[in-house]
Amino acid sequence: MKKVVKMGEGKSAAPYKLVLPDEDLHEENGFNDLKVGSLYCPTDLMKCFSEYVSEVFPKIGWEESFYWANWRLLLCAAGCGFACWGHFMTKFPDGRVMLGLCVCSYFILSGFVAVLDYFILQASVVAIFPPQDSGLPQERIFLDVSMDRFESEITLIVRSTDGKTCIEKKNCASKYFTEDGYFECQACFADFALMLVEYYGKDKLTFVGETKKGK
Repeated sequence: MKKVVKMGEGKSAAPYKLVLPDEDLHEENGFNDLKVGSLYCPTDLMKCFSEYVSEVFPKIGWEESFYWANWRLLLCAAGCGFACWGHFMTKFPDGRVMLGLCVCSYFILSGFVAVLDYFILQASVVAIFPPQDSGLPQERIFLDVSMDRFESEITLIVRSTDGKTCIEKKNCASKYFTEDGYFECQACFADFALMLVEYYGKDKLTFVGETKKGK
């Protein structure tokens, strides 16, 4: 009796290839023109990282997640709503009970926002899901960028929502910015890509660090 072996049976699927975006994509989206106003201002540096990372991954197939960001906006909007009601719609002392409820509600909602920022959002610039056809676990991951004051090192982090899996890398800011203040997009993408490879494992994800040639 013959044993029928299906094609590919017993073999593990090939790892998904994460390829460095080509120059055309960088040019079309103006990524090569990203420039900081001051190399000594952490806020300006983080703005460049945020603008690039939050846009480049969705453009290559990684779906951006707005779930926690939307919850934060909802809590902030509700808190502002209570604050406006207390300020414009109540009068002291006649409406002191309602005013007190509005004040308490505002501070409670502000507390929820602080908890959300501290435990979940942290220093994330974007939350993403892997492409559907990648074979990678469809779980939300955060890409964080932070820089301490009076320090020259920039910290990049790839982490899960629960924080159990966290990959961290620190580099001097000079790796990501030229002397003229232009942002080194490819260096940023390559570092995050290598961290994603470490996060998922080389058997599931590989990084092809060669720029594709435009047509």
